[in-house]
Parts: sequence; structure tokens; C-alpha cells
Amino acid sequence: MKRKISSLLLSLLCLQLAACGSETEGDVTDGAGTDTTTAAETEEPAPCGDFEGYTYRLLAQDSYTDIYFMEEATGEVIDDAVYDRNRLMEEAFNISIEVTSEAGSWEGRQNFIDAVRNTVLSGEDAWDVVAPDYYYGMELAIEGLFINLAEQSKLNFDEPWWVAGFNDNAIINGKLYGACGYYSTNSCSNMYLLYYNKTLHEEYNLPSLYDMVREGKWTHEAFYSMISTVSGDLNGNGEVDDNDLFGLIYQSHGARSFAPSYGVKYITRTAEGGLEITINSEKTYDVYDICYNMLNGQDFTHFINDDNLINTVFMEGNSLFMANSLSTSVNIRAMEDDFGMIPLPKYDENQPEYISYMRGADIFAIPLTTAEPSRAATLLEAFNYYSYRDVVPLYIETALKSKYARDNDSAEMIDLVMQQSYYDIGFIYGSVISYIADQFGNSICLDNNPNLSSTIAANMATYEANLADLLEAFED
Repeated sequence: MKRKISSLLLSLLCLQLAACGSETEGDVTDGAGTDTTTAAETEEPAPCGDFEGYTYRLLAQDSYTDIYFMEEATGEVIDDAVYDRNRLMEEAFNISIEVTSEAGSWEGRQNFIDAVRNTVLSGEDAWDVVAPDYYYGMELAIEGLFINLAEQSKLNFDEPWWVAGFNDNAIINGKLYGACGYYSTNSCSNMYLLYYNKTLHEEYNLPSLYDMVREGKWTHEAFYSMISTVSGDLNGNGEVDDNDLFGLIYQSHGARSFAPSYGVKYITRTAEGGLEITINSEKTYDVYDICYNMLNGQDFTHFINDDNLINTVFMEGNSLFMANSLSTSVNIRAMEDDFGMIPLPKYDENQPEYISYMRGADIFAIPLTTAEPSRAATLLEAFNYYSYRDVVPLYIETALKSKYARDNDSAEMIDLVMQQSYYDIGFIYGSVISYIADQFGNSICLDNNPNLSSTIAANMATYEANLADLLEAFED
């Protein structure tokens, strides 16, 4: 199933292997920490070592296996980048790669949880690394099933191939049981932003969105003034439905995305390094009232809780804006009307920066039963390095910016969205703390609840007990 490595890749590999000739078996040299594509541009030797034909074993979610493994080159740029990365890893470390999968979508998450839990509790050494979504993966982290990654000297979380914003907030009491890195392109593709229909934007004679973003004037007030002007009963049935014209369409994740974008924080770290619940705040309730009034009971906003349907409504030209993830650009690329991409608005102009919510991302954990954690850590570090260097730039520049974005301005906005990503502790450990960060969006979309404060008050004791359990799980 292996094809011959291209002469360019082979040259790269030779340079890398030569650079680490003095390394001891299995050691990893530090990478340059820059987006490079050739060894000549790398300031430090690339990771390499010799594991004598060892089979590296990864457990992935079934819908994301192609992020980690391709049996052969397909001619698609990202598929081929993954294939070449794996061939490079096999040669650089003298390993083979085995990727198995379990159902890991939100609906199938229990399959993944049970597979990991049952395997580790039975004492079986089945995988070097497992890659669940953080939204449920941290449920496993507090059960003592994974090793503390912060103690692994082969992992350098200060390097740019790790997602610092996530990992810094995931550490509790010096312990990190699941880390986010660029081994997976989900760390890029699941960022939330706004898509806008350029045809409708011109028809309604609205000001330049790109300029407003650059000038720091893209705020809730500006956003609301635009969406509130766009509505229409297109089918003439006197009801608001999927066939009408809207200023904004959104899903539950879209509703959730406005809270962090407007500066809401659910759980924060204290000055002493502890954690405290901060959802019960004046800021939260102010933002909630704003969002509830914007998203509920209006004829210019519409909740569509279906991935395919929301894309269809937008592609048909029936909404000025759509709140969705970066990965959605793949699904709407055939849209006839031209579209652009911009970050979600700020609360007001006093807010220093735009903030982007990440719907979900793979985390990487090393099971407690892994025979040689140091070897697993060595290879995990290298996979993140090579992915950051060789796969992610192609994904961002070739796929997101060139293939799916319709203009250079959108490409600039993608950079901004990724630079301003935020990972609230309430999202990271949501499965442990009664999905505290979901309460905002669920109360708007599913419960039609105008009074979030009463809901929070009713659940606060549970949140605090869950947080206490979380902190206890991270004690020595």
C-alpha cells in the first residue's frame, strides 16, 4: 500500500536523519517552531529516532480517521499531506502506524468512552495514544485512566505545534491529562465565525464588513442593526419557517458562540491558581438578555438545528449571515451567490479584541496502561511537529483560504479568527461540570427561557459540587 516517496520528500528525510545522527534511540530533537516546508528552512533538526520497527497505535474517532491515516495518496492536497507525513514518521523513527477507530460523534460518544474505559480498566495495553473530542474526553481524564502529560519531558507545550490557549486552561494543579495540538486539523476547522452573503449585503447597501472588523467597529450594535433590516415571508404563509428570508440563521452552537465572543466567562482561574465559577455574573446576564432578545421571537433571526438544512438555507441566498464553523466552508463551496467570512462581533468597541469559540477539537491522551509512555510521548510530540509544519499550513492556505474562501479579505479574517481563539474552562471540562457552558445556548434555543439567572441559581449547587469533584480528582 505504500508508494515510493517523492524525491523532494526523500531529500528532506535524508537531511532530517542526518541532523539527528547523534541522537540516542527514541530521543526527539527540538523543532524550529516555525511554519517551514523544507529542512533547509528549519533552524533546528527535525524530530527523529529509532524504535526498531515498533507499531505505533492510535485510537481515533471514526469520522476523523483520515486526519491521522491515509492508506495511499489520493491526489487531494490534504490527504496526500497526511499520507506523506506518516511515511516521513515511519522512516524517521523506524515505526509502522496503526490507526483504529470507534464511534466518537456526539451521538456515538459513549462507544468511545466505553472502549477506552473498559480497555484501560482491564489492564490491556491497546494504544499508545487516544484522540477523543475534548467535549467528552475530559470525562475520562478525571477517572485516572490517562498519564499526566505535564510530567512527560518529551512533550514541550511551549512549542507552537501545541494549542497553548487550550492546554494552559486545561492544566489543574500541575496536571494535564488531555492536550490539544495540531496533529489534528480539527484544532483549526472547528473555530466559529460568521459567513455573509455578499449579494444580500450589496442589495441592502450595507457598509464594508471587512473595514469594520479592521477598525475595531464590528460590534453587537453594528451587527444587530444589519440583521434587523433583513427579513421576508418568502412563501407568503404568514409564518416564520425555513423558507423565509433572514438576517441571521444559527444552530445551538451558533447561539453558544456569542457568549464568549461578547466576553462571558463561565469558569476562571483565581489569582492563587484555583478555579471559580463565574457564570453567575452581571456580565453573563447582560449578554444573555441581549442574545435572547436577538435570537428569540424575531422575524429576522431563525434557529435551524440541522447541519444540512442550515447550509442549504444559506446557499439558497435566504440569509444575510450564518453562524457556523470554519469547516462549513467545505460544504457551501458550491454556493451560487458570493460569500465572505468574518469573526463574530465584539460586545462593544471597548472590548480589546475579537474572540472566537471552538466548537470541539481532538485531545491527545496516553492511556495509563501504555507500556512505554516515554515512547508514546516522543512520537506524539513528533506527530504534532510534522503536522504543524507540513499539514496544517496546507490545510489553512490551500484548503480554507484558497479553495473555500472567495476573496483575500476572507483569508485575512480566517487568520484573525484563529489568532483570537478562546477556550473557557467551562467548555474544556463541560462533561464533568454538568455542561455548564451549554446552558447559555440551550436556554435560548431549546428552552426559550427569558430568565437565565433563575436557571443558574437552581443549578449552582450542582456546578459547585461538580467543580469540587474535579479539583479533588486533580489532587496529589
